[in-house]
Amino acid sequence: MEEFPDEVLEKIFSWCTFQDLVWNIPDVNIRWRMVSTRPKIWENRTFRPRKEDDDEKIISVLKRCPRLQAVNFGERVVAEKVLIALASTCADLVKLRLHSSQSISCEILNELQNKCPKIEYFNISRETLTSAEKMEIIGKFMNLKSIHSEWSDCSVNLKPIADGCPRLQCLEAGYIRVELDDLKYFLSKKKDTLRTLVLPCSISGEFNKCTIPCLSVCTALESLGIHWNCENEPKLLARTLGSLKTLKSLTWQDFDVHSIDDMSHLFGNKNLAHLVRLEFCSFFLYNDAVTKIIVENCPNLQGLHLGVCEEFTDKTMEMLIDLQYLKEIGIYGNDNLTDEGMKCLLRIKQLEYLLLGGCNGLTVLTFCVLTSYTHLKVLKFQCQSLKNLPWHTFSDQLKDLRHIDIYRCKDLNVLALKALKEKMPLVTFSVDETSQLWAGYETNQFE
Repeated sequence: MEEFPDEVLEKIFSWCTFQDLVWNIPDVNIRWRMVSTRPKIWENRTFRPRKEDDDEKIISVLKRCPRLQAVNFGERVVAEKVLIALASTCADLVKLRLHSSQSISCEILNELQNKCPKIEYFNISRETLTSAEKMEIIGKFMNLKSIHSEWSDCSVNLKPIADGCPRLQCLEAGYIRVELDDLKYFLSKKKDTLRTLVLPCSISGEFNKCTIPCLSVCTALESLGIHWNCENEPKLLARTLGSLKTLKSLTWQDFDVHSIDDMSHLFGNKNLAHLVRLEFCSFFLYNDAVTKIIVENCPNLQGLHLGVCEEFTDKTMEMLIDLQYLKEIGIYGNDNLTDEGMKCLLRIKQLEYLLLGGCNGLTVLTFCVLTSYTHLKVLKFQCQSLKNLPWHTFSDQLKDLRHIDIYRCKDLNVLALKALKEKMPLVTFSVDETSQLWAGYETNQFE
């Protein structure tokens, strides 16, 4: 391999595991060490400490990969010295995820802001959200594009990030409380740059009548998430959402309507025909009549996710066939769905993405049919029993598959999945530790 040019070595190293890049390749010789620190090799790699890693081990990893661009501490609270090492070592850091209870001092926030100027994504812990001084520092992150806020029952001041963060495009604030005037100020300041917004679940003031119209200033908004019901304001909501002509994705949790007429106001006359992705969660009155309205009025839908929709039936699945561009489907918490309904998906030839979760009416017959969805690129399971899933047939039948995601699933055959990983090297696997623990494995088998 010594005859290979650096560009070839770089390509080879890009296929190596995270562990090899940290502990093995850099120690071969100086040339390998230099090539292994090229930024392109680290573009799609995230450092997630293992459960058994202590703070000293985490620091040693950080020091050996200075080109690291993404760090996920979301599953553990780390010591202050770890964050100091991160700031002083990883100048190329782009994405930082912290535990929701992580305490971070103003001094460390300033260090991150000064030494890691490329940070684009930051999730803000509860403790940081409620500190005016710390929010002022967050506002100084010049390249920050995406902020994800953790849950907080205290009112959060958005003004510092409204006045700062000049490149901010995404605010996910679904589980915090804000003052209505603060939200209006934030939206007016970011109206030209904001692309993604998840509205806070608690806003002071005359809730819907005041909140809904202020969205109309967001002329560049492409994705909107809402965490409350429309409370007898469907016409007002329809006018506002219909005016957002750049809106492509709508996610609604705890959706509640009082009649089919409310849905007609919202979706009728192709009011939201520009949507390409729609997600409902906890829509307890969802039924076939609602499906009919959506199918007729949102002809450009490419993605549809329906979670905990109690009246979701096999007939619903059959009606989705009329969405000619549909290639992404997510179904979770819908017990009325059966194997017959899943067979309807075979008629959606362009299906590329499938998420199944908590659908207790499905049997092994559905799993056997899965391999007939030959164009699948992404397959996700959440809170679903995977008993009798024919992993051994995937490599022959699902040749376009590129990602498998498993979260809190029972009856996982870890050995069969590891064998599949060897047969399909182009597929990335994401398997949470809970699913592996339930399968009898105490350490992560898919790092």
